[in-house]
Amino acid sequence: MFEHINTKLCRKLAIREIRFHKVRSVLTILMAVLVTGIFSFVLFLVSTEGAGYEYQIRGMSNTQADILFTGLTKQQAERLSELKDVKEAPWYQSVGTVSEGGASYQLASYSKGYAPTVEAVPTRGRLPEKSDEIAMEVQAAYALGGSSRVGDSITLSFVPEQGEEPVKQEFTLVGTWDSNMYSYLMWVSDELADQFPQPANTASITAGVNLWRTWHIEEKAEKLAREIGVTDPQQYTVNSVFQEENAERITSHTASILKNCPIVFLCGFLMFFSIFQMMLELDIQFYGRMKTIGMTPLQMRCVVYHWVGILVLFSVPLGWLLGYGLTQWVSATFVLTGNDLPGMSLVLPWYDFVLSLLGTWVTVFLAAFWPALKASHMTPLLALHYTGHPTRHPKRDKEISGHTYHPNSLFLIAWKGVARQKGRMAFALAALLVSAVFAGVVAVQYISRDLEKFVSNKFSFDYLVKGDGQKYNVFYDPDDHSLTPELYERLSKAVGNQNISRVYYAETKIKLTDFLWKEIVDYYERNMEYYQDYLQYVGFEEAFRELKEDHTISAAVYGVEEEYMRVMTNEMFDLAGHYDQEMFEHAPFAYVSGMNKNTMNQADDYDQPLPKEGSVLSVDEADYTVMGTARRPYNSMFVKPDAAFYLECYISMANFQKQYPGRSPVELLISAPNGQEKEVARIVDSYQEEKGYNYFTIDRQLYYDGGRMSVWTMLGPKIILSAILFLIAILGFINLILHRTLARSKEFAVYRSLGMSRGELLKLLILENVLFTVMAGVLVYGISAIAAGPLVQYLNRSEPDVWFTYHFTLAPAHVLMAVLIILAVMLPIFSVHVTEQESITRRLNMDA
Repeated sequence: MFEHINTKLCRKLAIREIRFHKVRSVLTILMAVLVTGIFSFVLFLVSTEGAGYEYQIRGMSNTQADILFTGLTKQQAERLSELKDVKEAPWYQSVGTVSEGGASYQLASYSKGYAPTVEAVPTRGRLPEKSDEIAMEVQAAYALGGSSRVGDSITLSFVPEQGEEPVKQEFTLVGTWDSNMYSYLMWVSDELADQFPQPANTASITAGVNLWRTWHIEEKAEKLAREIGVTDPQQYTVNSVFQEENAERITSHTASILKNCPIVFLCGFLMFFSIFQMMLELDIQFYGRMKTIGMTPLQMRCVVYHWVGILVLFSVPLGWLLGYGLTQWVSATFVLTGNDLPGMSLVLPWYDFVLSLLGTWVTVFLAAFWPALKASHMTPLLALHYTGHPTRHPKRDKEISGHTYHPNSLFLIAWKGVARQKGRMAFALAALLVSAVFAGVVAVQYISRDLEKFVSNKFSFDYLVKGDGQKYNVFYDPDDHSLTPELYERLSKAVGNQNISRVYYAETKIKLTDFLWKEIVDYYERNMEYYQDYLQYVGFEEAFRELKEDHTISAAVYGVEEEYMRVMTNEMFDLAGHYDQEMFEHAPFAYVSGMNKNTMNQADDYDQPLPKEGSVLSVDEADYTVMGTARRPYNSMFVKPDAAFYLECYISMANFQKQYPGRSPVELLISAPNGQEKEVARIVDSYQEEKGYNYFTIDRQLYYDGGRMSVWTMLGPKIILSAILFLIAILGFINLILHRTLARSKEFAVYRSLGMSRGELLKLLILENVLFTVMAGVLVYGISAIAAGPLVQYLNRSEPDVWFTYHFTLAPAHVLMAVLIILAVMLPIFSVHVTEQESITRRLNMDA
């Protein structure tokens, strides 16, 4: 019968174990589901966030394609899609070019395959069908026509591909979309494209190529170019996502999530090891009898591994479902909220399922290996007489004789019961400690995110109102007059004049002094390579030529009040000089900032030269003494796109109104005392409805919501992990308590035969559990207090966070201990009820 490994017999014995120990099998399946769920959740989240992060980096190249080819003929584009390394090569053919304000846009007939690669699929309205219809990105529509409303008219002047003379035409805007990329495409109808026919050899096609495999993509790009006859390397560009530094950014981003896998493995291993150890202790006599009839150690281990395999087989599909549900929830709630751009959906590659299965299987197998090996090498004689604990001593048996017990004697019996189980308790305790410390670190990180500091760095007022011309938050409109004195008066009555700060705006050209002009020109000529690529769409060369020839530079002039200036100087980066309120208000003084490499996420070593403190700056024939400078522009998003080089000049509101009379404010920044934000919002909403305006408004609550979402995005997955690890540790504690009770059925029968009542037995078990819980609590509180704080501070030093303010908490330990105490009291009631189902005599005659 046992001459060789009989798989069918081993499977039957494994199924017998599952049926015989239903409670333990259910607990094992639950923990296997949780472990599989965590592994799959971490892997799914890594794939989803990695894909989303890669999508964002790809967008920096203004395309999602692996390689971008430009200036192709139709024959070259068709040949490109036929090459064996190419997965797909969608393309579009340009009809003409629009040049406006230094920016360049291309008119093209809609390409269904190419449009998604540049986020150019209309989400409002429809595609053009007639020759006088057009679809474009929202910000491009606003910059070119002053409106992005579907149905509005836009007049454009474009140069056809086969022509030199511009064609001026009025279009109806029939479709728009939002994009994180620079949208240089405008879709027109096939009818318009047919009006400007192009020969077959016209090099006006742009193709986005995706490869089957992106290994050695630079070499593959060169090979593809050679095969289609492209000799100019400027005609193809490899996506920036394949640059080494960007690949490292993606790897480091996903690695921060994968670092949680060892903790999952450790907790799972400790719990499964405890379960298998207890299981074999209960069944060791059964296996001893099997050994007497010829079962070998290898066959015994085979039975255990079959048992493990069957449980994992049942658990893994449920674990995958749990991991999928958690990832779906986290992706929708924490990562993707407010961002419905394509490419950011859930990513579930097949290998994540395989890796999560392997993770669970390895965890369970390693946990079962040592107990199975130990039991399989016991001799039949030792196995048949194995009791799982030291032999009882007469002295301890004497302590429980009689019907009346002194509390001290009951406490002593409970203490000795705990001492005899210390080996089994160690694994449950280790899992509790790991989960408690992990949760403690996450909790400290969570409460140390200073939301007020975050909001103050982002927005120092309670409410902001921009005029109707600033609807899409792109550029200020100096000719907008929608923020009327009447609105200002209504708001002043509600919050007071001192709590409203007005911002005025003008655009101009500033004549530079010879010294400053030479500094700026020399600076850009030295660093031309750093700026050329970034500013290719904003007329860099044209603006630089104008700068050198005319000695002028674009300027954004802001007229501001005291409170705004105070906030601005507090939030400016790299300040030089000083701010004196009285001098600024009553004398021609200016604060200046300018474009620099920081604005474009480049190195800090190359900063545009600025006027020196104390120098004189001429703004529209008015001279201003420079009070101070800042390297980074405070309002750089509100400068016109043709201003490739510019300065920001901040002057007092009084000086601004003298120099630019008749202007209206472009912004109102409001501090709402005593929680009057709702009243401010009501006034603004009612006024714009009354006058038919369409203001752009922001309130402070928006930044609070953004801060909370940022916290959840960073810590949400860790919070879920800590909750599931808590659950695993608690399930291990339940398994320990039930095992300690159910495995001592004969011992309890001895106690009852010597006169212990059922109530006293219940008190004994509760006391044992409380003693263990107290010991666990001491360790959990002690180690959490010692380890959690330093770990969080270490993590913050390695990954600095400007809005981190250290706070300590033991809340996870409180929650864990509360649950353990409840279980320590409730579980003995159940287990005593189960053990008391059989008579004392039957239990005394049990083999184990």
